Amino acid sequence: SKIRDRILKLNGIKDPAALADALFQAKHQELASIFYDRAVKAEATTENQKAWSLFQAGNCSRSTKPKEALKAYDALVASHPGSLWSDIALVQKGIVEWRNTNNVAALLKDIDKQSQQSPGSSERK
Repeated sequence: SKIRDRILKLNGIKDPAALADALFQAKHQELASIFYDRAVKAEATTENQKAWSLFQAGNCSRSTKPKEALKAYDALVASHPGSLWSDIALVQKGIVEWRNTNNVAALLKDIDKQSQQSPGSSERK
């Protein structure tokens, strides 16, 4: 979309983490992830903001790109081991790994299909 392209072309953003947070809250995780990555690389970003940005980059990707989420969580734990976000990232990493191991996405799709095919399924919604 035109708006997406305009956002991606933004340069000179003083606080990419703040823009990323706004995009995340607006449920634009893919765009938010790009600006969290920019925040991690920005010299003006504090170490706490970098830890937060790595954590949020993982959160942006955990449902759609679990391998990227795992990389972000691992980078957070490696680069900021004492951060509050590192402990939470380990929990999130465990959830992503569990979902992958148990193929939860496929299971949820099967449940949705069954509920749509069963009689009276519209009454439950």
